[in-house]
Amino acid sequence: MNKSLAWIIAFIAAAASFAIAFLIFAPRPHFNWLDFYDGKVEVLKADKTVEPASIKKKLYRDDSVKTHENSVAYIQCGADGLIQLFENTELRLDTLPNSLSSAEDATVVEVIRGGASFFIEKLTDKGSFQAKVAGVRAAVRGTMFHFQERGSSQVVMVSEGAVSVKSDKGAFTEFTVEAGRKAEIEGKEVKVSALGKEDEKYFKNLRELRPVAGVWCAPPEHLERYFRWRLGLKMPEPQKGKAEPGAKKPLAGEENADDPVPASVRLLVTRLTANGVDEAEAETVSQKLFGAVVAAKGADKVLYRAAGERRSANRLLTGRISRLGATRIVAVSVVDGQSGGVLYSKTVDYKEGENADRKFGAVAAEISAQGAVWE
Repeated sequence: MNKSLAWIIAFIAAAASFAIAFLIFAPRPHFNWLDFYDGKVEVLKADKTVEPASIKKKLYRDDSVKTHENSVAYIQCGADGLIQLFENTELRLDTLPNSLSSAEDATVVEVIRGGASFFIEKLTDKGSFQAKVAGVRAAVRGTMFHFQERGSSQVVMVSEGAVSVKSDKGAFTEFTVEAGRKAEIEGKEVKVSALGKEDEKYFKNLRELRPVAGVWCAPPEHLERYFRWRLGLKMPEPQKGKAEPGAKKPLAGEENADDPVPASVRLLVTRLTANGVDEAEAETVSQKLFGAVVAAKGADKVLYRAAGERRSANRLLTGRISRLGATRIVAVSVVDGQSGGVLYSKTVDYKEGENADRKFGAVAAEISAQGAVWE
């Protein structure tokens, strides 16, 4: 009896050790990235080491991203936040979302120097987003705004939504900056005025962009093509002498394809990103969209893979499904797998429990009729 008990105890101890080791060493999911940069950009780690920037570089709490002269960087926090760093800017990531549904998490960033613009999707009651500059804190619920340090003053500009501004030291009474307005703060003095034409430069690029749906499975070259296309930037010249003569450049995600590159256009429907809904609901809606496009265009033209398996496709349908109270919001885009260009985009909404098949059918019909998608 004692010998059996000893074996049981040893087995339990071994199992516990294995579980602990798995929790410690298993790869963690990741939700924050340097989506794109142009020029000279560095990532400053918490231990003071400096790492060069790279497209789709993973970012962690207490990392700082630093841009130099004539440089720009774009940081994505979860599936719901995109930050543009202007030249000569340093931004520290103090608190980061712990899931793709960043609208339900807390995010805090600090502009150490320079300026940054922010696009934040509508947050849920559980979510929060704060940006800090020199003791001035801006809190948002979903908006597009710019925050910068300008000499001894701090400037908050709001293009969409509204921003609540307060002083960490109580230098001034908390106030709200509405869309189309800006606040200049110097010590206890606050001056609020209308945005001018010269302020549009802080929002121009973000109007062309949104957080990249499916960023966790998108290859870096796809992100680069997408950002360069949306921002009107040329692709860098390919390095000569490295490719084998006559070698074909694979499509995004084609490296491990087990069937040949399609001779004609194929559309690959990827699973929608779940933002505030469970994965099962996102999968169901994705399958419905896939079925509707197949019905409209034919099974030989449309494929379906779970997120991350983009094989034998030169067009990709990506997007997300979000929850706003009792409303579901589905945003989809069709992207050229080679250039990264967006060929079609659409947003539809419906109430929880509503049969949305007719709306999905309308989206499928529009995709089917888009000549640019199938050329």
